[in-house]
Amino acid sequence: MWPGSPVLQVVNQGSMQVRARINQADAALLRAGMPVTVRLDAYPDFEMPGRLDQIAPIAVPGSFSPRVRSFTAVVSVTGNNPRLLPDLTAGIDIELDRVPRALVVPRTAVLRDADRASVRVREAGGSVATRPVTLGVADEVDVVVTSGLKAGDVVMR
Repeated sequence: MWPGSPVLQVVNQGSMQVRARINQADAALLRAGMPVTVRLDAYPDFEMPGRLDQIAPIAVPGSFSPRVRSFTAVVSVTGNNPRLLPDLTAGIDIELDRVPRALVVPRTAVLRDADRASVRVREAGGSVATRPVTLGVADEVDVVVTSGLKAGDVVMR
């Protein structure tokens, strides 16, 4: 010990934050105020809500390649929990859009022909039919089907 060295650190669990790196490809989709789900690596089944507070205006070289840059983001965690401790590693999911009562299918299940999209659906009796669908918002994995399907339809890949 020496004069001025810290002896104790007091943490307010009601105002915890996560500092995250955002890939340059995703940064253009984000804005402050977006809802976030925070997951702690130490507790895989545990999650807490949060809010994206800020994104750095200047990118830094990424950890995998200097050609891929990332932006630092700060997320405020809403609420508190005894498992939420300083210096734990966490992952975040940022909600880009919300579509109420959406029917979502994997992008790999969508067949595209010129300007039209369709999916293969299992019919009663085990036969398979191709149905035209109208698509909504999508990400790299899933796509929302706005018409052409109903809840309970079994989509084939």
